[in-house]
Amino acid sequence: MKSQISGPGPESHISGYLTHTTVSCDAIAHTTVSCDAIAHTTVSCDAIAHTTVSCDAIAHTTVSCDAIAHTTVSCDAIAHTIVSCDAIAHSTVSCDAIAHTTVSCDAIAHTTVSCDAIAHTIVSCDAIAHTTVSCDAIAHTTVSCDAIAHTTVSCEAIAHTIVSCDAIAYTAVSCDAIAYTTQCDTSLKHKTEMVRTLEEKTNSLMAALKDNEKKLKKCESDKAAAEETARKLGQIMADKESKRTSLETDLRIEREWRANLQKNLDKEKERTSALQREQQQLRRLEAEHATLQAQFQLVKTQCEEQERTLTELGSHLSDSKLQMEGMKEMQQMNKEAMWASDKDATNCKLCEKPFSVARRKHHCRN
Repeated sequence: MKSQISGPGPESHISGYLTHTTVSCDAIAHTTVSCDAIAHTTVSCDAIAHTTVSCDAIAHTTVSCDAIAHTTVSCDAIAHTIVSCDAIAHSTVSCDAIAHTTVSCDAIAHTTVSCDAIAHTIVSCDAIAHTTVSCDAIAHTTVSCDAIAHTTVSCEAIAHTIVSCDAIAYTAVSCDAIAYTTQCDTSLKHKTEMVRTLEEKTNSLMAALKDNEKKLKKCESDKAAAEETARKLGQIMADKESKRTSLETDLRIEREWRANLQKNLDKEKERTSALQREQQQLRRLEAEHATLQAQFQLVKTQCEEQERTLTELGSHLSDSKLQMEGMKEMQQMNKEAMWASDKDATNCKLCEKPFSVARRKHHCRN
């Protein structure tokens, strides 16, 4: 058995998990309270006032005991009755809230007094004198019965009649027997109807009480199920919370990755735009290169023609240079040569052909 004691101090509590009882002691007030969760009972003890109070939640009863006054009071919430016992006066008083009756018993005087608030009647019984006195406040009648003398005396205040019956002598004195009988029948019918109504109310209250007990049990089972569901939901919420934390961490990492990828994508877009611009420039340069290449081929062709021309010109120039050199040599020779006389020049010095009328000397001056 597990127990828990909280103290020290003026108040202390003792709880038992197996006995389901809770005991609370107050050293200053000298009171002790004991609660039993299974029996649904609560007991309160006061050491100074010498009183003990016991409460039962299932039976709906409350019992109060006073050790000094020697009295015991019992209260039943279902039957709506209160019973008070006095050990010194030897008297017992019982009160019923539904039937509106009060019964008082005195053990010393051997008397019993019963009061009915609905019928407005008071019945007093004396065990020693063997007499019974019944008083009806509505009918204003008083009936006295003596078991020893076997006599019955009935007094009616309204009709001013007195009826005395002797069971031994079989005598009866009646002043207004018919009116009294009719009145008793009416009162009996009225009381019977009231008793039937009260029984129906009692039955309906008992049925309602049973329904309430069933509802209470169902509520307790629903409460236990709800507590179990709440515990399971709490566990599920804790698991979901841990998953949410992990997912938030993953989401943060994913966001960082996404930011980095976005930056890289922006850089790649810039590089792509730069490469596209370079590609456009390369295309323009390629077109220019094609144009320049065509121009180069044209110029190359022109250059080749000019080279051929220059080659030809070079050959002509070399010929001309040779001729120039020959001319220079001839000129040089001419500078050194001297004119011969016509008599001495009979043939040409160059071709060795003789001069004639057709080949004159001035055609060959060397």
